[in-house]
Amino acid sequence: MTVSFSDIERVESNILPKLIIQAWDIECGSKRGPGFFPVAEQPDDYIYMIQLDIFLYNQSQPLKRYNITLLPINTSLFFEKYDNEISCSPNDFNFVLVNSEEEILLEFAKINYSYQKDIEIGYNTGETKVRVIDNDVNEQLQKYQFAGLNINNRDIKVNPMENQTCEYFYVQGSIFLDLLVWAKKTFQNELKHTLAYILKKCKLSGKVDLSYIPDDNSDNLKCMFVYVSAIKFQNDELFLSEFATKLSKLCKIDYQKCFDAMSDLSVLEEYAIDLAYYCSVDTLRLQELLIKRNIVGDYMQLAKISSITISNVFMNAVGTVINNFFGRNAQKQDMLFSIARKGIIEIVPYEGALVLEKKNSDKPVGVLDFASMYPNAIIEKNISTDTCVDINSTNPSLNIVTDNGKIYGKFISQKERIGLMPLMCKELLRQRDIAKHKIKQYKEDPVLLMYWTSLSNALKLTANLIYGATGFVFSNLYMKPIASSIMAYSRSTL
Repeated sequence: MTVSFSDIERVESNILPKLIIQAWDIECGSKRGPGFFPVAEQPDDYIYMIQLDIFLYNQSQPLKRYNITLLPINTSLFFEKYDNEISCSPNDFNFVLVNSEEEILLEFAKINYSYQKDIEIGYNTGETKVRVIDNDVNEQLQKYQFAGLNINNRDIKVNPMENQTCEYFYVQGSIFLDLLVWAKKTFQNELKHTLAYILKKCKLSGKVDLSYIPDDNSDNLKCMFVYVSAIKFQNDELFLSEFATKLSKLCKIDYQKCFDAMSDLSVLEEYAIDLAYYCSVDTLRLQELLIKRNIVGDYMQLAKISSITISNVFMNAVGTVINNFFGRNAQKQDMLFSIARKGIIEIVPYEGALVLEKKNSDKPVGVLDFASMYPNAIIEKNISTDTCVDINSTNPSLNIVTDNGKIYGKFISQKERIGLMPLMCKELLRQRDIAKHKIKQYKEDPVLLMYWTSLSNALKLTANLIYGATGFVFSNLYMKPIASSIMAYSRSTL
């Protein structure tokens, strides 16, 4: 049986997919002493805990939770303290207590492989802390690698100027999403993209408040960097003594106080529980972020519109979406579409949008919103890469785009032939009108509301990308006469 792109495009499904989501987070420590951030690529750095959660798509309550750790967790005390905070039944929260880092990795591989996950999510997975899994993996892991569990390293395009390195545990047929990449693409103008900042930006609950290093001008040593080492090496008095010496010099706190802070077993037992809870919250927040922003739904709709895979949408910049969309629609019109940039690209700025100086006033101001201004400009003047003609042409039937008496471009009229870009914009706007109507219709149905909202947003983005690609100098679709004509007609309309 042969399945064509046309067959795929005719498929419509408003049913929420039953996808298995796997979220994971790794916590690392270091023997190098205070002042060093553990990244696990150093010989003295180590993984002490991995939290792995299994969710169903669009459900914030996990099906199963696994905390794999070499810390001595008192599980009874953990559930006594955090029973109401773990978002699942205690029977579904599993501690896997091991004796070494190698065992952590082996247990992680076993659990990872045992679920037929559809989507894997993490945050900043390329922060080099995963690389220890590559370096220290023992022979027992090979059977999982041969069975389809492989550690992949990919540079994922955030924008034309930036790539983000991500590492993940690929199983054939699954999709990987590093939500840091999503955050950088979505909040491009933000200076910070830490998980804590993005959660706050999206109005979600934050991370657990555990200090990483001692606060400035404070003798409170109860922080992750100190206590992780104290818990892991509580039976190694020589190491703790050396660590206390380094800590004393760094924080200017008496040596004995530093040593005593790391020697109280009851405090260490309590802190080990807090560390497990700290790690478990991060994976919950990733799933909540996935749901709140409907990230998977948005990627699904963009993939459907552009006839590419969800992984392609995530791992590449928007150029991949628009190039595939152009190519698919060109094929429908029996046209050839090249994605190769040709010749020398002259980078010359062109006049942009009309911006008025703001005037302070205490009088009411009316705001007019023009619906789909750029796509409508393309449709009205038949602006397209295949209808653009020489600006010196004297053919009286041409559509001429002017603003303040200046000619910006000339295009074949609609009577002769409708261009590819207007055809695409018309269809996108038609589909978006349907989606907007459905949004009003299904306001009381959260599943269908999410579906049609995602589709509407994806259609709007794609329509605007048609203009954006022609005005972006790094795009193979860059054509200054096209972009400047769209802007000129929009200004003249205002």
